[in-house]
Amino acid sequence: MSTISEFKHSQDAQDYPEIIKHLQTALRWHVLPEVDSSFYPDKLKAQEFKRYCSRLPINRLSPDAILDIFENNFDAAVAAGRLSKSTKGNYSSALGRFLAWMREQTWYLEMFPQPLPAKAPAHVRVNGRKPPTCTRQERQYGLRKEELPDHILSELEAWKRFWLESSSLPEDPHESPPITENQKHSQEQRRLKREQRRNLAASAGHGFEKPKIIKISASTLRRYSGNFCRFFGWCTHIEGYDLSELSLKLLTDPIFLQDYADWLLTERGCSHSEAAKLVQAAISVAKWLSFEQSTRRDWSDIPVVVSLQALRAGYTESYREQKPQLDEKKWSNREINHSQARRVAQYLYSCCAKLSNSGNKRRLSALVEAWQVFLMVKILVYAPVRQEELRKLQVGSTLIKVKDSLGVERYAVRIKNHKNFNKTGKFRYYPLPSILTQDLDTWLNIIRPMAIEAPQSLESWLSFWGRKESEIEQLQKRLEQAENGLMSEPIKNQENYIAQLNKKLNGLKSRIVYWEQAAANALVFDYVFFSLGGNRPGSFAKPYDDDHLSCITGLVSRAVGRATKALFGQECFLNPHGFRNIGSKHLRKCGKGGHKGAFSALAGHSVEIDDEYAAQITSDYELIEDIVDHWWQEDFES
Repeated sequence: MSTISEFKHSQDAQDYPEIIKHLQTALRWHVLPEVDSSFYPDKLKAQEFKRYCSRLPINRLSPDAILDIFENNFDAAVAAGRLSKSTKGNYSSALGRFLAWMREQTWYLEMFPQPLPAKAPAHVRVNGRKPPTCTRQERQYGLRKEELPDHILSELEAWKRFWLESSSLPEDPHESPPITENQKHSQEQRRLKREQRRNLAASAGHGFEKPKIIKISASTLRRYSGNFCRFFGWCTHIEGYDLSELSLKLLTDPIFLQDYADWLLTERGCSHSEAAKLVQAAISVAKWLSFEQSTRRDWSDIPVVVSLQALRAGYTESYREQKPQLDEKKWSNREINHSQARRVAQYLYSCCAKLSNSGNKRRLSALVEAWQVFLMVKILVYAPVRQEELRKLQVGSTLIKVKDSLGVERYAVRIKNHKNFNKTGKFRYYPLPSILTQDLDTWLNIIRPMAIEAPQSLESWLSFWGRKESEIEQLQKRLEQAENGLMSEPIKNQENYIAQLNKKLNGLKSRIVYWEQAAANALVFDYVFFSLGGNRPGSFAKPYDDDHLSCITGLVSRAVGRATKALFGQECFLNPHGFRNIGSKHLRKCGKGGHKGAFSALAGHSVEIDDEYAAQITSDYELIEDIVDHWWQEDFES
């Protein structure tokens, strides 16, 4: 119960210095003897009592029962003539203030979960991110996939097939299967087999070796395709190329590629990291085009591959030099500590209440969205995995319920298609913290089914969104009156009023049009998290795939921004990846650096990456602060 030490720093303890002494007396003589039968208050010296309190698990003290225990025991002591009734107020006040402080602490709410409040917190408006420096048209300079000419689409398909189906390529004639005990041959037989392999290599046009192909994941290839579409957009919109002139081979021209990278750096304000990623994507094209010509396992005999690798190395080095300044700027409106992140999760839980702050019943779609965002954030707080793994959670498939070594039921994740599968060849299999079990149960068994069952009928589908089919006639009538200037009450801005009515009417009609599509989606759906189709009703019950990656980023970032504004007075737009940084930092700050390996395995990255994530948001001041008062003392332990 080191909480007493923490309480010493509270405002109450600062305002009333005697409060700690009264609190310790109340606990020592009137509470702890009943909580712990082996505790004898008169046998402990001051330092021994302090050590006892630091070792006592706080969950041994039921907060709601402590005051009753104190009242009963103190009154019994007064009745026995051992104490004066006049002293009770000091001890009772100290204990009450301590318990009130406890109830505000993050760990208290984790240890003693509270039921949902009756009403959700008031809606908090946030300022959002910085205003855009260019128009949407200027931002979206890249070509969409459907705008690409057929010959480019064919090239992209062949390029993808090369990297995805590398295992189906002709076997390397120089590689023979290992010889087992039952396949031993004579010297002459081995010579004949070597000659056969030489002849096969010659007939196939191979040299002594062929490049080693390391399969690239589908998600990485999609990301590379995005780089290519933006590159082709630059070629057409900025450099004036005709669509017929485009080719993937353009990406293997280091000079041309460098011009595009320079434009990204100067005109678009991108970092050298984006340039390095672009060149990495281009290298995959160069290797694909030169596979038949290369006779070395690393393509080092292909000049264009070597040139592109050198260009990438230059951009990577430049990014490494500018990264500290970029990190400082990036985290200026994002950083919160892990304790604050846990409070954010608790705040978002309160946003799942069935009634709005004004006491009105909330529509079901709003409740489902609140639950989904809350659960996403809570998972990221307590298990900071990649958002890709959040998007790929499927009920009973990648998310399963298991019994741990102590027989406790919890959820676990077993996923094959993760970022490092092509490197490790292993499934990602890890338990989720037990603090998530109850919320996942509620989501999977109660809340999520409400959404999946919503499109069973048109009436239930519209009710899910808080709408009725009969509203169409009402809205059309109001719209007609407004357009004719026949409003039942004064309207400040008639044009805006008409626009709002049109938006409501079109939104309702769209829900009706896409009802059958939503119902069909829901029938074959098994993902844990899914799109509600707010602006695109046809995407209801669709997974957050790679094309909708930014949806989760936006949901999480906005939710954290609102929560931090409500809790701390300033919005902090933390994206899903940011939880990995604050988790890595917290592990080291709370003295559990020895568990870096296990934490890195949970997060799905190396210990070295974990160290880097922690360093990104740990200032020199914070490092020095931990040792500045004691570093010279011989018995000091960091």
